[in-house]
Amino acid sequence: MAVDVTQELGTALSYEGVVSGLRELNPEIHADHIGQHGGWNRRIETHAALYWNGRYITAIDREVIPEFKLWNVREGDVEIPMAEIDRWEDCRVSHKVVAPDDAEYEHGLERVRRHDDNWKLGEDGKLRHYRAVRPMKVKGRVIKVGWRHIFELLLLHDIPGITRASLARKSSKPLAGAGFRS
Repeated sequence: MAVDVTQELGTALSYEGVVSGLRELNPEIHADHIGQHGGWNRRIETHAALYWNGRYITAIDREVIPEFKLWNVREGDVEIPMAEIDRWEDCRVSHKVVAPDDAEYEHGLERVRRHDDNWKLGEDGKLRHYRAVRPMKVKGRVIKVGWRHIFELLLLHDIPGITRASLARKSSKPLAGAGFRS
């Protein structure tokens, strides 16, 4: 099923517009540095890399960048409360014995005192930590990075010229060359 990023994932920005807008804010920002030097990565067709002073910052979507991240979906084990194991035919329960010298032992005893179903103190004096899982659909790898995530990572690196205010000013100017939406 194809996803229309312009309708389902918030406001979309263009790769070219974002990269040129970021370079206007700081000329030391480069995209696709590895591709320019003959390098390769397994997602080079769909993603570029964003660098500042030659230092990798994050992946960036090529072409259309949605506002929010998009993940694919895969099968994976999801932990469920022990009280719900009767609801599912496909759940599995495992346990481990926690020894008194284990760092988790005191935490487990406290959970037993609070009547946590996942922790039991047996008549043999052994503390057991139970875990129930069932196969479900879970997030897989990121398909689209999303510009909000990209901007937050840029802000975390304290890059000169990149501030919330400068990004907001660029985002509010949709004309080609003046903002991110070329």
